Amino acid sequence: MSLRRMSYFISVAQNLSFTKAAEECCVAQTAISQQISAFEDEVGFVLLNRNKRSVKLTPAGEYFYQQGISIIKQFDNAVERGRLISQGFGGSLKIGFYGLYEQMVMKRILQDFRVAHPTIYVDVAQHNSKDLIRLLEDGCLDAVCELRHNLEGIRDAEIKDIISDFSVFGISKNNPLARKDFLTAEDLKTQPLITTDEEDLPQNFQRVKTLYEGMGLNFRQISTVNSFYSLMMALEMGLGVAVLPSGIGAFCHDFDIKLIPVRELNAPVKISVARKKNSKNPVLKKFFQEIEEMEIPRYIH
Repeated sequence: MSLRRMSYFISVAQNLSFTKAAEECCVAQTAISQQISAFEDEVGFVLLNRNKRSVKLTPAGEYFYQQGISIIKQFDNAVERGRLISQGFGGSLKIGFYGLYEQMVMKRILQDFRVAHPTIYVDVAQHNSKDLIRLLEDGCLDAVCELRHNLEGIRDAEIKDIISDFSVFGISKNNPLARKDFLTAEDLKTQPLITTDEEDLPQNFQRVKTLYEGMGLNFRQISTVNSFYSLMMALEMGLGVAVLPSGIGAFCHDFDIKLIPVRELNAPVKISVARKKNSKNPVLKKFFQEIEEMEIPRYIH
């Protein structure tokens, strides 16, 4: 199968225009059309329905487009890793993380790893939880760092716990309850809840729901977020309260919020790193082995 033809097809699928795809790929429009026709003959089914006024993906074409993106990314990753190795680097590692807590823990772990292995190229990126899992599944990330309960739905994954923590409630410093050192379930009865969207992160949504109901509270979800920073902003604005790992307090001095324990809340939480078991990246295996030897607790102080 021709990767060039695959790239042409992806461009047409994204633009839904042979003219725009030709401009993007720097080739003649007739050449794009001929290559797509040849590609359809090669795969044995129609990818695009086209006439003089429109271009649309067939159902098979839509599926093939999604898979094609993954194939091209994996090819590009292989080329990049090969290039680095040829230049004397000892391989590469791509790590994704969710929020500030995970970022700071991973940053310090990766700093130690780079000191021990200076020829290994390390790339890090921040994404929301849903994208982290998708990018790991697609092979675009080698590993992801997140709350463990958000990682447990990944197929064929090895999950290694980095830090064990406990849950507290985040609240705006302007909220009258911020004067307290401890909260009770009674205090929370009138407080709106901020949590992740159920469709984006069903595991986290269900966990928060279970915690709330376990404290005898009615689960009222009035604000949803899809990232750490939008959650912190919502808390600062006084839109409600949120369940957070206590360790976040060491990294969020710039946010106008307070973290307060709740007497009725007994909710351990773990920050973990996950990888696909079938990964062929030898650097990733070495990274996971060395995580076990690191003094992880010191990374949250």
